[in-house]
Amino acid sequence: MPTTWTVTSDSCAGGGVNTSFDPPASWEGGCTATNFIPVGLQCGGVPCVGGIHISAPTIEEPPCTPHGSDPPPGTAHLVPEGFGAPFARACARAPWPACEGEDGVCLPLSGAPFAMCLMHEGDEPCPEGWPAKRLLYGQVDDQRQCEACSCDPPTGAMCSVKVHVYSDVACTTERLAVDISPEMGGDCYPLMSGVALAGIAAEVLAYQPGTCEPHGSEPVGEVFLAGATTFCCREPMI
Repeated sequence: MPTTWTVTSDSCAGGGVNTSFDPPASWEGGCTATNFIPVGLQCGGVPCVGGIHISAPTIEEPPCTPHGSDPPPGTAHLVPEGFGAPFARACARAPWPACEGEDGVCLPLSGAPFAMCLMHEGDEPCPEGWPAKRLLYGQVDDQRQCEACSCDPPTGAMCSVKVHVYSDVACTTERLAVDISPEMGGDCYPLMSGVALAGIAAEVLAYQPGTCEPHGSEPVGEVFLAGATTFCCREPMI
């Protein structure tokens, strides 16, 4: 609501005697008569009432509160299209049978998409004859999270207010009714010279709240791999 109302003895030409006609603090627009200028009251030899300056209404909006939804819980894992790492599964039959007349075991021939491999925990070098090394990980430590969200102060709010000026404390004898908005900057409105002024009122005609620009919610942190296992294969895996 407008907070500054100033009655002037001139008809908005400038240079007149000013008389405060402000509403009470925290006024919400209802009829109020905290000031009274009787009919014909003189200010510097001329009627005190010739016009009235009314400040533009101000819009006070509370700050925006950021809110968002948490991602569904789940176990972190790697997929072929994530982090550039493949997904692999090792299968074994134990023990394999010994080969006749040789110091070793007999293994079946592998076919695509499988490969014959040796496995060792940790990151280890491959022995001779098993040149295709693949280092795989059995655990994923996902330490990623989202930055805290924040909001800029609201901007772009608009409103229009109709103000009324009355000659009586009951706000029945109207002397002025005009629409004002924050963009108007506080104009002066001529009144009948010497008229009595007592009550004022105002109501909001339209209000469009402002909007807040969001910030944050960017992903931070990294994904760490653990539980390394070395696979040494006789031929490259697909």
